[in-house]
Amino acid sequence: MTAENHNLPEAENLRNRIQPADSETNTPLPSKNSNAKLLFPPTPIMKVHESNWPLLTVSKGYFEGASMEEERPKLVSADISADLETGDEDAWGMDMDEEGASPKARKPKNDQDEPTEQDEGDGEPGEWDVDLDMGELEGIDVAPAKPGKASQADKFVVLPTSGPSISQIWGSSNLPVDHIAAGSFDSAMALLNQQIGVVNFAPLKDKFLAIRAGATLQVPTLPSFGALATPLYRDVSSGPRATLPLLSLTLESLIDDKLKAGYKAFTNAKFNDSLANFLSILHSLLFIVVDNREDSRKCKELLAICKDYITGLRMEMTRKDASLSSEPSRQAELAAYFTHCNLEPIHLQLALRSAMNTFYKIKNYQQAAGFARRLLDLDPKEDVATMARKVIKFAEQNNDNAITINYNDRNPFVVCGISFTPIYRGSESATCGYCSAAYLPNFKGQLCPTCQLAEIGKSVTGLQLAYVKPESSGKKERGNSGW
Repeated sequence: MTAENHNLPEAENLRNRIQPADSETNTPLPSKNSNAKLLFPPTPIMKVHESNWPLLTVSKGYFEGASMEEERPKLVSADISADLETGDEDAWGMDMDEEGASPKARKPKNDQDEPTEQDEGDGEPGEWDVDLDMGELEGIDVAPAKPGKASQADKFVVLPTSGPSISQIWGSSNLPVDHIAAGSFDSAMALLNQQIGVVNFAPLKDKFLAIRAGATLQVPTLPSFGALATPLYRDVSSGPRATLPLLSLTLESLIDDKLKAGYKAFTNAKFNDSLANFLSILHSLLFIVVDNREDSRKCKELLAICKDYITGLRMEMTRKDASLSSEPSRQAELAAYFTHCNLEPIHLQLALRSAMNTFYKIKNYQQAAGFARRLLDLDPKEDVATMARKVIKFAEQNNDNAITINYNDRNPFVVCGISFTPIYRGSESATCGYCSAAYLPNFKGQLCPTCQLAEIGKSVTGLQLAYVKPESSGKKERGNSGW
């Protein structure tokens, strides 16, 4: 339409492409608009005789000024030397007569007491008071001045060096989140790999971008210009925190929002939603900076909670998979392992009730009674407690297990996060460098499916946390602590 309205050279080529000669269909072409106006970008203000670009007034740089200063003394010294050659040195009172006055300073001895022709225009140099009594200076020896060039300090002025940029200051931190806020994603990834063994950064992309955007305030300007950006700081008080970036993620927001949402979805059996919330908390904990040991303890506790809930949810979702419908023993194993995850009491009651029902259905009454006793220890509701007592009483009359499964509640164990099999105490295992999920040794080197970030069994230094340690004097000092 633009080419057709304004008779541009491209019109013919575009017309042939829309309506090729060998085409059977007749594609309609747009009609011309007589009121159309071709838009051009504004013409820059320019000086045609100098350059075809907009020009600005630019002050002379330091080196240009220095070169001019080198030439200026030569011109001045030439003028002075010319004056000295034609001038009268006696006018400065350098030649002393017996009476201590310059001969030129004395009045002429003609009859009219008028200045001679030679004295005209010389003024009265004696009034400058350039004579000095040398009595006290006779015994002082001074070395004659050595001829030479002036020192470089007399010629040049050393300009102060510019200070480090905000990105350089933030990038000097040992916390990966500060590197992300500075826009140095590569160094942040290197720190995360070194500290906790992260090898899969794809799930962290959105958080990287959010942290980077949240550390600066962007003020939009004209459409053809970039936004004005100013850094945002964590704390305006004195000390190292005054130069560190503001972070958009806080521990309080994770506990108040994400954790409660994950608990609620778990209670309502919305396992996918609950898993997404706990996984988001696990990823966000990488970028939390704490100020005291209490918050550091909360972070570690929250990390352990997320690990157990994610492992338990993955097992429960696997147990409910249709592919295990023909394997009741495997379903019972997963239900039993789920009860050994560190869950909230109300959620552990749900897991125990599910395991009790599962084992009762496969006629493993003895093991079902064990889950019922654990359920009564949590003081459930009356109807749930009544059902548990009935299962225990029935198991006392039928104390046997119909199916043998791989489960021993008397031997402490942790569940492998990949095979979902028990790793009993004392057995060899490999752990994730970040979430500390346990795995069988043969899974070492694989990606941890619990946090979906780190490599299993990788040697790491531990994630760094910043905190303020109080002293007995009431002062605070900054330190670092790992997980």
